[in-house]
Amino acid sequence: MVLISEQKNGITNLHAYASGSYYVIQGQIYGFPIATSNFTVELTGYFNPPEKVNYEFHMEVDDDAMLTVGDGEAFACCNPSYSTNVGVSFAMFATWDSKNDVTGMSRTTQYMISGYLYPMKLVW
Repeated sequence: MVLISEQKNGITNLHAYASGSYYVIQGQIYGFPIATSNFTVELTGYFNPPEKVNYEFHMEVDDDAMLTVGDGEAFACCNPSYSTNVGVSFAMFATWDSKNDVTGMSRTTQYMISGYLYPMKLVW
C-alpha cells in the first residue's frame, strides 16, 4: 500500500480514468504515479461557502464513493468558533451496478451559510 499525504488547495473538479479489464493501468493522480486501475483516495478539507444559498453536490462513480460533510460527520473540526454548528451534516453514497454496468449516482442540495467552515471527506 502506498500512502500519499500532501495538501492541495483549489481542487474543485476530481477526475481519474482507467480503461481495460483485468490489467493494472499505470497513471497519475494529482501528479503522483499510481496504478489507476486499483486505488483508493481519501480527501479531507473544508468548504467555505462564498454565499448563503443552496449548494448542489453530485457524484457519478464507477465503483464506489462516499462524501461526508459536517462537524463530526466528516471529522471533528479543529476550532468550534469557525466550524459550523448550524445543522448541516450529511453523507452521500454512490455505487456502480456492476451486474448491469450502470454508473452509480447520488445528488443532494444543502443550504449552507457563508463564513463557516464545513469539514468534508471524500473517499473513492
